[in-house]
Amino acid sequence: MNLISVILPVKNNAAVLPTLLADLKRQTYRNFEVICVDNNSVDQTYQQLVAFKRLSGISTTIISQRMRQSVATSYNQALSQAHGQYIMFLNPKMRVHSAWLSQVSQNAVANGTDIVGYNGQNQQFSHTSDLIAAYLLGQVPMKLEGMLINRQLLRNIPFDPQLTLHAETMFLYSIYRQANSASFLSGSVCPKFNQRNANFTATHLQVMTVLESIENCIQTNDPHLIRHMKRPITKSL
Repeated sequence: MNLISVILPVKNNAAVLPTLLADLKRQTYRNFEVICVDNNSVDQTYQQLVAFKRLSGISTTIISQRMRQSVATSYNQALSQAHGQYIMFLNPKMRVHSAWLSQVSQNAVANGTDIVGYNGQNQQFSHTSDLIAAYLLGQVPMKLEGMLINRQLLRNIPFDPQLTLHAETMFLYSIYRQANSASFLSGSVCPKFNQRNANFTATHLQVMTVLESIENCIQTNDPHLIRHMKRPITKSL
């Protein structure tokens, strides 16, 4: 069984974190570690993580940030401590089915798949260009959380803290660019969000930086896929 490194950034999530931690304790797949990055929480989040580490029987690393940092920085710090052959990013507001780690791990091993996630459509990709085309059309997941990723894909691909929450978008595109194969599953065994943070508003510069970076990558590496982009990117609006 391959080791999975579950990466969990947290900040003042005491109200929802115990539910996710309980889901992790119920996983039928047991060969995983949890790497938590606490971004200077002032509630009981850190204490909950310490209790989980002491009582769960799951290998757990807690990185405590004393100064406010971006989620991208938290991800990068956690990746530097990860030992798994596979990586999974989670959000404290998620619910994770008890069989999710087992299901994605079995799929990855049985099919030699680089990425295994959920989109409710049971899709298989064996060519990078097909995966990127589906990404541009919004047919595959646009969020990292809950996705199993081969660690080899992450070499030399850090999160960019300057893009704030959009660092995840650029990171995911870069991962899709590296993947030789991907599976997106259907069925009731899947990760779900209890709630989404609707308070973040990206600045125009952040959005344009991400979109222009992706378009430049496509023009350089896969120019034939430009036609799949939903909307041309312009320098001014």
